[in-house]
Amino acid sequence: MTAPTEDRALVIAAREGSQDAFRTIVERYSARLHEVVLRIVKERSDAEEVVQEAFLRCWRNLKGFQFDSALYTWLYRIAVNAAVDLAKKQRRRSALSLDAGETPLHAALPGCSETPGGPIERREAIDWVRAAIAALPEPFHSILVMREYGDLSYEELSVSLGIPKGTVESRLFRARLKMREWLQEQLGEDGLADLLPSEA
Repeated sequence: MTAPTEDRALVIAAREGSQDAFRTIVERYSARLHEVVLRIVKERSDAEEVVQEAFLRCWRNLKGFQFDSALYTWLYRIAVNAAVDLAKKQRRRSALSLDAGETPLHAALPGCSETPGGPIERREAIDWVRAAIAALPEPFHSILVMREYGDLSYEELSVSLGIPKGTVESRLFRARLKMREWLQEQLGEDGLADLLPSEA
């Protein structure tokens, strides 16, 4: 899908220094980008920061836009990448909330019990899953964060990352497999069975 004629004209004008043209781009797409980003970073103030950063990156890289996709698709990818960057910073500051009921952690690792109690308590299970996510290398960490924290569909992930839907599915499968392998190394077979009692 190529950029519509109107968007093409705005990009060309913005490249030539027209602030009005770039302002029109911002006004046209900021609300849609904010809605998407909010699904990843959760806080409105963070979403506003990310959208501003996304448009700043857009301005800096406008000459690199080749018109081989819709302008919104390109902006979407920039915004999601900026949101993931912020999520990484929040994770390093231990500010990313992973409390039960706020993030679908049970979905990140198939078989993880949602039932309180048992050999490994729910709080401890969440801590172990959080550690396993933090230990994931790229590109597996980012795609799992976008899927589980941002609740992005496979189609949205495909567009934002610029990869086929089949690659999205493969990376998510491998990300969850790597999490299981890491947890097994840390907890052993018995510990993993306690963490995932539904598969015991």
